[in-house]
Amino acid sequence: MAVQRTLAGTAAVASRAERFSEVSDKAVQCCLKLQAEQSRTWFKAHQADDLRLCRHPLELLASDGRKAASVSVKQAARGTAA
Repeated sequence: MAVQRTLAGTAAVASRAERFSEVSDKAVQCCLKLQAEQSRTWFKAHQADDLRLCRHPLELLASDGRKAASVSVKQAARGTAA
């Protein structure tokens, strides 16, 4: 049985110390190959690569963005925003 992951669920599981660093060249190649194939069969065969190379880094980026926005809102409420 395949495990379904959601953005919120995955971000919650990510280590607190884990942060977005970059989208790798391998991730870009994976996305380009998927675009070229346009095949659900191909995607299912390469889904683990997609999760590891593409989705996980973007979930970290979204998580970092939410954290930064939360801090900014709290600073604005206290009147300490830069």
